[in-house]
Amino acid sequence: MSNDEKPRGPTEEIVRKLLAMNPHLRGEGQTTKDVMGLVAKNMAQPQAAPEPELKAAAKSLGQAFDAIIAEHAAATAELAKQRAALKAFTETLEAQKKAALVQACQRVVEAIMRFDRDLTERRHQVLLEQEKAFLSSIGFTAQKLVEAERKLKR
Repeated sequence: MSNDEKPRGPTEEIVRKLLAMNPHLRGEGQTTKDVMGLVAKNMAQPQAAPEPELKAAAKSLGQAFDAIIAEHAAATAELAKQRAALKAFTETLEAQKKAALVQACQRVVEAIMRFDRDLTERRHQVLLEQEKAFLSSIGFTAQKLVEAERKLKR
């Protein structure tokens, strides 16, 4: 190496300063010479050539349209797959929601059957009136109470 050439990579002095700034490397037992060896090894490896463009530029309007159409078809197909996956996911969520509603309704029926089967207490009647919107949203009806009562009598 002549006097005009600059050394490739960091000098030993720079490596010492870097190791002083990052004590973690010293904690792993790295010495200045170890790091210099790693740098030299990495510098000796050939650099990867830049990747060529994925697609060559179109030579005509027809080729450009063909490329655009192909890209659009691929994007449309990908969107169709995603739409189908979203539909399946939505159907799963709807089934889970329906099951949760059925379970909530069943739990309300069980609670009424346990605490006031005939709904004779005024405070329970008021509670049902206050929670009318919720009860309606889970599909609770007086008919469900009647059906539960019939099942118990069998």
